[in-house]
Amino acid sequence: PRRYVLHPDFRSIRDHGEPLLGVRTLWARVAGARTTAKLNRDVIDPKYKPLHWLVADGVPVGSSSDDLDRLTEFGRRWLEDAGVRFTDVVVSVVPPEPTLGYWELVLGSRRAGLSTVFLPPDAPTGQIARLRPTVLAGRPQDLDRILAGPPEDLPVLHTVLAIDEPLAPGQRARLEANLLADDAAVLAAWAPPGVRSLWTECRGQAGLHTNPSAEVLEVVDDEVVWTALGWSGTVFVRLRTGVIASLAESVCPGCRRATPRVVTDATQVVSPAKRARP
Repeated sequence: PRRYVLHPDFRSIRDHGEPLLGVRTLWARVAGARTTAKLNRDVIDPKYKPLHWLVADGVPVGSSSDDLDRLTEFGRRWLEDAGVRFTDVVVSVVPPEPTLGYWELVLGSRRAGLSTVFLPPDAPTGQIARLRPTVLAGRPQDLDRILAGPPEDLPVLHTVLAIDEPLAPGQRARLEANLLADDAAVLAAWAPPGVRSLWTECRGQAGLHTNPSAEVLEVVDDEVVWTALGWSGTVFVRLRTGVIASLAESVCPGCRRATPRVVTDATQVVSPAKRARP
């Protein structure tokens, strides 16, 4: 869908792009069609051409090759901050759909070199238990079902990643009560539709960490408003997220990072028609 993708042309590159790229674009136009095609293939397409699509609240969101590399690294950092290590065994029951949570987990696990098994959300608990996971990832309602059984079924499980949806009040405590490991933790990882990388908890559970190199967050009338930074497939500016929250910029007591954190106890989804256009 053309209106959801950035389309750089000669004029926009000349007037607003990097000076070196402007010079290369001008030279390509002078040199002819073959040089222009090579510039597009080697320079423009990797940054801007959408290769992969997600669907956010019914809106298609395209990712270029550069965007996918970026999302992959954010996924790796998320898992590292969650305490997931190279020796862990990850079992995911996140639905294999065009959602941010599923693909950031897929890409991040691969970059981190993790042994990962992707099962359907309705996978029997016995099948999951036979894999002896140390990390379990899924939507909160699916995690509720899986962890409702005897804790002895998953004796080495130390990290539970609740993906794509906020944890309901009391849900974290209920899930943690079914974990045997002394240092076990249930950590949230989600983002509103249209946001390009997950907001994630570290083991300190002091709010959802954001990526200041990839987004600008503002709070307007108590609602978080989101702007893309550095993405180049689909780009939203001042997107209304429907998240009622505050931003904490103090040092995180868990991981000691000072990146902004979204602190919220409730969420509210606004109509897609009221959100900012890309």
